[in-house]
Amino acid sequence: MKTKELETVPSQQKHENKDFKTEIIQKVCCPNCGSKCERHYICERQICRTSCANCDYLMINCTRTGKVIEAYAPGIYASK
Repeated sequence: MKTKELETVPSQQKHENKDFKTEIIQKVCCPNCGSKCERHYICERQICRTSCANCDYLMINCTRTGKVIEAYAPGIYASK
């Protein structure tokens, strides 16, 4: 299922804390249920976290390699 990108949160809403870690937030469609969810790019740790409050979907990827670090998607069963 292809994820349709909805919008990028304006740059003034980028989060910078006192340790100078930058987090970019995008609004996207959930790959599991299709509702609006958020994708967080955490630059300091080189990860991307997509999570949906509606269906409890979670996907954490390495932004450098694209490998899945952690994933949880209710209703989607892992194949053997």
